[in-house]
Amino acid sequence: MRPKENYSRYVVTGLILTVAVLVSFQVYILREPQRIAAVTNEDKAIAVAAGQQLFKDNCVTCHGANGEGDIGPALNDSTFLKLTADATIFSVISSGIPGTQMPAWNQQHGGPLTDENVNQLVAYLKSWQAAAPDLRNAPLKGDAGNGIVIFNSVCAICHGPNGTGTDKAPALNEATHLNQFDDAWYKDTIMKGRPAKGMPTWGTVLAPQQTADLLALIDEWRASPAVSITSTVPLTSTGETTPTVDVARPSNPGGPGPAVALTGDVTSGTKVYVDNCQKCHGPQGTGGVANPGSTDGTIPPLNPIDETLIDRNPHVYAYNLDLFIEHGSTPEGPNPKQVMPAWGDTKKLTPQQIADVIAYVISLNPVPAATTPVTPTAEVARPSNPGDAGPAIALTGNVKAGEALFAPTCKKCHGDQGVGGVANPGSDDGTIPPLNPIDETLIDANSTVYATNLDLFIEHGSTAAGPNPKEKMPAWGDTKKLTPQQIADLIAYVMSLNPAPATPTTPVTPTAEVTPTVEVARPSNPGDAGLAITLVGDLTAGEKIFTDSCKKCHGDQGVGGVANPGSDDGTIPPLNPIDETLIDPNSTVYAANLDLFLEHGSTPAGPNPKETMPAWGDTQKLTPQQIADVIAYLISLNSGK
Repeated sequence: MRPKENYSRYVVTGLILTVAVLVSFQVYILREPQRIAAVTNEDKAIAVAAGQQLFKDNCVTCHGANGEGDIGPALNDSTFLKLTADATIFSVISSGIPGTQMPAWNQQHGGPLTDENVNQLVAYLKSWQAAAPDLRNAPLKGDAGNGIVIFNSVCAICHGPNGTGTDKAPALNEATHLNQFDDAWYKDTIMKGRPAKGMPTWGTVLAPQQTADLLALIDEWRASPAVSITSTVPLTSTGETTPTVDVARPSNPGGPGPAVALTGDVTSGTKVYVDNCQKCHGPQGTGGVANPGSTDGTIPPLNPIDETLIDRNPHVYAYNLDLFIEHGSTPEGPNPKQVMPAWGDTKKLTPQQIADVIAYVISLNPVPAATTPVTPTAEVARPSNPGDAGPAIALTGNVKAGEALFAPTCKKCHGDQGVGGVANPGSDDGTIPPLNPIDETLIDANSTVYATNLDLFIEHGSTAAGPNPKEKMPAWGDTKKLTPQQIADLIAYVMSLNPAPATPTTPVTPTAEVTPTVEVARPSNPGDAGLAITLVGDLTAGEKIFTDSCKKCHGDQGVGGVANPGSDDGTIPPLNPIDETLIDPNSTVYAANLDLFLEHGSTPAGPNPKETMPAWGDTQKLTPQQIADVIAYLISLNSGK
């Protein structure tokens, strides 16, 4: 019989070893967070250092050595870094932004960088966050040259040319007045107005940068009262100095609309006039219609028209008439019964209809032959492809950005700095036209007209005359190969190569470019304005679409108050009142600002917003006309803001 085996010592030994292993694991687990944190910090430091070198090698040309911005936007900004998720920055760097100068950097999208490289760049950008400046709230630097443009467009009708006063409002460019009040008082007055004295609250119309420009102008006046600085927008539309004869202007402020870039048809204009204008201005504009309560007692005739509106330059002549038709006017007097509607601002007439009416009114009041030499052989050059001016003419171009864009986009056809010399077999000229010097018929002393002349070619492209031209100009705007801002930048650069003759009109390039520190709100999703901004919206239709599609998120009549858990704000933004940076006195720009959100949608800032705005246009959930109708409705909700 075998002796009984005793395993006790093995059991005890195994138990001791098991306890030792468990204790070791506990010690390891307790130390693991510190180890992970140390490794994470070390990895982050390595990533930041690598990202810094990548940024230096690839990004400083556009975004500046310290991310302060140059051709591209500023990245070293506390608001941007706080509100933009790492994943979003990674995505933008990886795939780029189509239609802009921002290329795709990730190898998966044809770029040179790996995923690790892109993550290193993100880490470097985010390392700025703790000390990044708040660029959106930085003090604005005003420009007096821009200020006089704004003053002449908005303020001079009441305060007089160069601020010398009228019977409607006091002089501002006067030593006692300027020394009595500081800039804070002027800013408060501009922003809040003086409604009891008839001064509007311009703070709801002018952008903060425009207010800063007006204050800079006032500072210039304070240094030298009643002495004009060089005006960049003339108050008179001719080249002669006639300070005693001011060109008539409407009571309502605003610049020219898109109609000035269109060719009007006299026959169509006659019909539009009969349907809309004859009841007030009489058959063929001969007047004679009473207007009780106005100083004149009658509505002004249009045949003959106020002679100060007539100008030998047809573009200026059209500009003078367009201001009244676009924005309307209230005649002087204690209580005029009839006021002129803002046909353009209210979209009661389309830009083409306004152009047609202008052509008809000009036909009733041809420029006297004695003062206007007839030069039928010098027609302004136009592209072969049809189309109107695009949104670029409402934007301020940057010469430096335009020069950088010209090199990769235009140089191969138009030569270095646009000097030409590039062959084009099959065309009548045999070469592609130079842009320096440019066709002299495109140059105009009025910068808006000049920009429009260039924009038509860039927007829609052109085919040179000839049996079979090898090279054709692309439609950079229609095909969305360039954004409106890029087109504006190119226009500014080409104009800088071909300055308009020195006159007291708008100079080709501004004397000082100011990078705005208060940016207009933009959706998180990229994309350009859509077809809706070329259409006339209907308020009634827009209200119904809003109720069916938008009310559940933005509240009744857009007043907001709808919760959005996971977003930084906690609620979906109201549309009444709307973000004030979207409001613009130029109706085309205003519509484009709203259209970008409706077309492409947007995701609000925050860790995990429950609600996001759909891309109504991109997904074709709304047609361009429906989007135009919604835009018209939203603008009507914010018309007094």
